[in-house]
Order: sequence, then C-alpha cells, then structure tokens
Amino acid sequence: MADSKVQPRMGNTGFIIFLALLSAFVPLSTDLYLPALPEMTKFFAVPEIVMNLTLILFFVFYSIATLFWGPLSDRYGRRPILLVGLTLYMLASILCGIATNAYEIIFFRILQAIGGGVATTVATAVIKDVFVGRKQETTLAIVQSMVVISPAVAPVIGSLLLTFISWRGIFFAQALLGLS
Repeated sequence: MADSKVQPRMGNTGFIIFLALLSAFVPLSTDLYLPALPEMTKFFAVPEIVMNLTLILFFVFYSIATLFWGPLSDRYGRRPILLVGLTLYMLASILCGIATNAYEIIFFRILQAIGGGVATTVATAVIKDVFVGRKQETTLAIVQSMVVISPAVAPVIGSLLLTFISWRGIFFAQALLGLS
C-alpha cells in the first residue's frame, strides 16, 4: 500500500509509531506502577498478596479481553472499538487513582485490563488490514519490539514519576496514556 494511503495525517512513520505505542500500552500499564506497589501495600495496610492481585488479575482479564475485542472490531470497526476500550481504560485508571481501598483498586485494574486489551488487539488487526507482504512483516517487527522494550523502560519511568508524584499520580499518568 502506498505511504499516502496508510494514514494521511500521520504519514507512514507516524502511523507505525502510533501502532507501536498502542502495542506497548499493556506493558506500560503493568510495569509503570510496579515501583509503587510497596507504597500502596503500606498505604492500604494489606498483605502483599492482595496488592499483587492488581497485577495477576490484570493479566488474566487482559488475556480474556483480547478474545472479544478482535471480533468486536471486525464487526463494528477498528476506530469505534478502540475508542470504547481506551475510554474504559482511562476511566478505570482515574478510578484507580481515587480508590479508597485495595479491593477497589483490584476491581478497577480489572476494568483497566479489559479496556487496555483493545490496544494490542486493534493495533495488530490494523497492521494486518493496512500492510501486506514484507511491509507487514517489517511493521510487525517494529511494533513488537516496543512490546519487548516497554517492560524494561516502564519501571524506570514509574520510579522517576514517583519522585515527583504519589502512587495515585501513576494511575492518572496512565489515564493520560490512554488519552494519547
């Protein structure tokens, strides 16, 4: 497909960067707040296993969500489903940031996982929709490299953010991530 037909506003490179960021969404969502887990455990005065459920259940529900976002985006279109999922993700992130107990955070992280599952699913589907042959392979390689790099970078970013904001701010930062 010609570069001008890929995405007229972003161009080919911008479009690939957008897809890479979408694919990195879930690793950023999980690893950005990891440095805050000990602080959150102390804040809510709960055992570590309770706060670890925010991570474990995130992965479980993210995995389940990817199974239904794909067919929904096939039926109703990539953009509307992406917007629904990212809106759910942003709202859940804000709710995590204002949660009053650990169990609320667990529930809101589940909602965050369900919403965040749309990003990876739609990004992969769009790559398969738009690109063919060698260009599709190259684009998938670039995008998937972000998925590999994100878990290494996100905790560092999370730690840096924690020097300026509280653990609640990490979730508000995640909401901003969903906005982009």
